[in-house]
Amino acid sequence: MACHRQATSPETVTFSPSPTAPAQTTRTSAPPESRASDETVTPDPPYRPHRLDTFFRALRDAESETQRRRVSILHVGDSHTASDTITGRLRELFQKRFGAAGRGYAQPGDPWSTFRQEQMSYEMSDHWEAHLATDSDSAPPLGAGGMRLVTDHEDAWLTRGTCREYCSGGTSMDGFTIHYLVQKEGGSFEVSIDGEAPTLVDTEGSPEGLGVFRRRLQPGPHEIRVEAKGDGPIALFGIHTSNGADGLEYSSVGLNGATISDWLHTSETIVREEVEQLSPDLLILAFGTNEAYNLYRQRDEPDESLASMTRKIADYQEHFTEILERYRSAAPDAACLVMLPPDLAPIGREDVPCDEKRVAGIRREVCVPRTVQSLPGIVAQQRVAARRAGCSVWSQSHAMGGEGSIAVWQQYTPPLAQGDGIHLTMAGYHTLAEAFFEDLMRTYDIWKSGGQIPLETREIPPEVKILALP
Repeated sequence: MACHRQATSPETVTFSPSPTAPAQTTRTSAPPESRASDETVTPDPPYRPHRLDTFFRALRDAESETQRRRVSILHVGDSHTASDTITGRLRELFQKRFGAAGRGYAQPGDPWSTFRQEQMSYEMSDHWEAHLATDSDSAPPLGAGGMRLVTDHEDAWLTRGTCREYCSGGTSMDGFTIHYLVQKEGGSFEVSIDGEAPTLVDTEGSPEGLGVFRRRLQPGPHEIRVEAKGDGPIALFGIHTSNGADGLEYSSVGLNGATISDWLHTSETIVREEVEQLSPDLLILAFGTNEAYNLYRQRDEPDESLASMTRKIADYQEHFTEILERYRSAAPDAACLVMLPPDLAPIGREDVPCDEKRVAGIRREVCVPRTVQSLPGIVAQQRVAARRAGCSVWSQSHAMGGEGSIAVWQQYTPPLAQGDGIHLTMAGYHTLAEAFFEDLMRTYDIWKSGGQIPLETREIPPEVKILALP
């Protein structure tokens, strides 16, 4: 969708980092030339749909007393998403305002050693093998979550249930859906609920494709158990749980170390069928950290040249566009948003000097290294792909404070960023989630009142970072 950019003047708004924050502070918009926005501002008729128009309409209906409906968000990304820390906090914020419609879709079982998901319980026996898009030897097909979980072992089992303890949500479900692979000579598995008599599911069939087992439940806490019969291979893509006919569900899937090119290994057919089942109102893609880091690591290899690196960054836009369209084609009525990666300054970069800077809120000078040179190139390609696809953009790096900000976030006590210069701490991810939610809801509330502004990324001031700390 073609668009033009119309600048608006900077403004200051009140920002509260959390419901329990002891004070308020302000977030100031970036100057027009540095704003992380590619949207059209339409102050006068004729009306032009906002890039998030369909999502905003769904939110408005969810809040309406007469047109209440379920709203669905699907968030796909790398390790920042896989930990369900930023997405877990976003799920809490959205469901607090719009109501909780369930935990949504997640990868099955407990597929890798650092797997972590909030607002749900999950366990898995031995004898399962996870095929991940990040592993070059993984056999196809791989689903919308970038994986497939496989076993042919009798009595191999896994569970998925409502949250048991330390939960801020996810304590009830009224239905679930299991996505599995229909395949020639496929085996069978049993599905039982809360220890009751199981139902047998046969996965044998042709042609190969997505199979769906769905069941409604009485609202309340439940545990789903899937157990293989050992009469042939079975493969699971994911499990979706719901709770109620209205409110919002926030599904998130990610893989540690994932790049957008890894997601090219997913099955276009399976992804389309899974996304059609999930029927999201908003698609969020959040990649870029690993692409920039990998290019940084390759810079000194003998066969790498500036031309070669430039070509790889240019090719990245094509790959990003392909995956974006793979998900969008399955949900053509959904709005889309590209969440640009956080700042990146990995440790062990002796070749990059740092600048001593005094930062507000920290009573000492901080050594601030430069962001890896490949990150701006990756971000630029994501912006172009998003603009061409008609997607909104929100920049985590800009919200953090721009170049070198991750080094500053490491210096807070306790830290907001981890020592690797790549990942944030739980407090840091929560701070970003609250900033994104604030920016998005500001845009939505103005849209709902009849106005229209682009989705902006506003820098989080030091005061908010301090207040966000536990």
